[in-house]
Amino acid sequence: VHTAEVTFFIFLVTLVFGFVIEAAGTDAIAQVLGSHPVRATMLAALIGLIPNCGASVAITQLYLQGSLAAGPMMAGLLVSGGMGLLVLFRTNRDMRQNLVITAFVYVVGVVLGLVVAGLGIIF
Repeated sequence: VHTAEVTFFIFLVTLVFGFVIEAAGTDAIAQVLGSHPVRATMLAALIGLIPNCGASVAITQLYLQGSLAAGPMMAGLLVSGGMGLLVLFRTNRDMRQNLVITAFVYVVGVVLGLVVAGLGIIF
């Protein structure tokens, strides 16, 4: 029963985020992310936290199109845990602990993204 509940929950959230990403479009996301490297890194990491593979696909497409640099791309993809964070929030009742884990993942992704951007590593 627990597996069915989690599966249904993941399906609903995936459906909603899929519609949101489709409605916003990658062009709008590219405009927001393309202006400032530090801001782009922080926003790409926030987009990466969206618990859906659609966010990772959007970040990868923006990178391949040249709309997103390597640092922000790395930050967005590093924080992307798929459905892991959703399951964490759904199953772990300690909200403070969940927020600390999410913040840690975000900070590590942003810092590493800034390191990649600062080193000018080209992939």
